[in-house]
Amino acid sequence: RDPQVADTFLRDLAGYFIQVKNVAGGLTFFEQLKNIRNGPRFEEARLILMVGSGVRQEACMAWVSERPSLSNDFLADIANRALDTQQLKLAEMAVGRLMAQPMNDPMNLLGREGLGRLLLLARLDLAKGQAMAALQRLKSVQFLLDEDGKRFYEEVVIASWRSKQPVRTEMMGILQSRLHTPGQGGDAESRRQYGMLALEVGE
Repeated sequence: RDPQVADTFLRDLAGYFIQVKNVAGGLTFFEQLKNIRNGPRFEEARLILMVGSGVRQEACMAWVSERPSLSNDFLADIANRALDTQQLKLAEMAVGRLMAQPMNDPMNLLGREGLGRLLLLARLDLAKGQAMAALQRLKSVQFLLDEDGKRFYEEVVIASWRSKQPVRTEMMGILQSRLHTPGQGGDAESRRQYGMLALEVGE
């Protein structure tokens, strides 16, 4: 509650409460804090906690709709956390708002911001049961993705396979990498699951 702590760290604090699975405690803390620290950054941090609760979708949507000027970074944070907690309507709202706003760096479509938008759209596709649409977005940038992005790409390919889409080539690529490259197979349970997939695919 130190008044010297910068407002910009309040969202990090909200993220911490979500990370340690203590959203209720975080909301209580922010409720107590509001008489000492208030303002736009405080409200944004508290909203992130509300999204992280996973059960206040309508209230979060009302909050967002009442504020026409929200930053790209904040909208992306809302969308990702809404998708993490299966709040599809809120995620769609935040992604729609984000995509309607210009990028901070419009000349760098394949930079962090551009790839982040693409991944968000693909996450939304997958959440709506449209795995193949998500895969089509990611195919051309798969080699630019970081480790988290690559894991998500695998998830999309596997979901496409499960929905009987023609992705055997993509599945073969994943399985060959995971099963035949030292250090890529993960733990014993992961290797078992990749092995079962290999049997399905006929690798």
